[in-house]
Amino acid sequence: PDAVVTRLSGVMLAALADPDVARRLVAAGFTAAPQAPADFAAFQQAEVSRWAQMAQLTGVRLED
Repeated sequence: PDAVVTRLSGVMLAALADPDVARRLVAAGFTAAPQAPADFAAFQQAEVSRWAQMAQLTGVRLED
């Protein structure tokens, strides 16, 4: 539900704004890229399309 997405997004953005959390993420090799829920959904859909195309072009298949 939208209310849950909004709440989770707010909590995540607040956590990522904490310098200690940001430092720990960097130390673990992550790059934080905070996004609004709609922007993340668009990014996710673009990634799915991109990797689906790559799988189709290379013939890669999932195994059970």
